[in-house]
Amino acid sequence: LNFIANGLWLPAATLLNRSWTTIVLILFMWFTLGYINKELKGYAHAKATKRYIVMPMSIYFGWITIATPLNMASLVNQRGFTPAVQSVPRVLFWI
Repeated sequence: LNFIANGLWLPAATLLNRSWTTIVLILFMWFTLGYINKELKGYAHAKATKRYIVMPMSIYFGWITIATPLNMASLVNQRGFTPAVQSVPRVLFWI
């Protein structure tokens, strides 16, 4: 399911310009990757499994964790909301 959501995110963001759809998709990816990450950490793995499966999935989960608030900040910025603190970049304000 995460793979499908990931595949749908790019067309939703670029071709269709559906900002709310991208938020829903990226939140779905974040929750599914969190579940996958939790399940993978719960088992004892061989060294090769940790290197080639657990570590890449953890990096992907980290990437989506950073991308989620950035995507939300982008949507809020598109809607014209300006944070009260002007000296802090908008993205950092939302993180």
